[in-house]
Amino acid sequence: MILTKQYYEYRYNGQVQRLGDEHAPVVLHCEQKGAARLTCERFAPVETITGIELAPVPASDADAIRWLQALIWPEHRDRASRFMKAAGLLRKRPPRIIAGNAAEILPDLLRSVSRDAALCVYHSYTLNQCTQAIRDNILASLLSSRHPRAFYRIGLEWYSGQAMPHLELFTYDGGTMTHELLAYCESHGRDIDWRMSPAP
Repeated sequence: MILTKQYYEYRYNGQVQRLGDEHAPVVLHCEQKGAARLTCERFAPVETITGIELAPVPASDADAIRWLQALIWPEHRDRASRFMKAAGLLRKRPPRIIAGNAAEILPDLLRSVSRDAALCVYHSYTLNQCTQAIRDNILASLLSSRHPRAFYRIGLEWYSGQAMPHLELFTYDGGTMTHELLAYCESHGRDIDWRMSPAP
């Protein structure tokens, strides 16, 4: 689910590193590990957010929302509670979601973004759900998009053979791609182990 900052409160290491609206109904807790620490004191302004989904689930569909909630492990009551609060917020302010195949939609969508804004493609636990052929197709569409400026991809995925989920940054520029491992993460976001170099 995608929401803007006024809806979520992010707490890192308790109250030490808190970002977002302290009165937000959805609160996310995360323990930071590793040499680096999150030091950002404010959110970067977001011009627009667009999602791509093969089969979008409207937040207004109560039966579909209850089915998604039922997929959360029954002992994870905190996650179920956060999910329902987030779903309630989405009903009030639904994001723009395009139904379709990301490999086919992404190139045109990237070209439609204002050149005055930093362009970022974000996905979490998405590509690891795809077959290798579909994943390769999506990534190839990004690499071959030949966008007139550099853009970024942030991925949080847990691929087969990895001991834990990886948070990674990919930079695309002129048909080339560079990669940086940012962190290892607990599967439900409870902690993050930063692997990037500490800020000076």
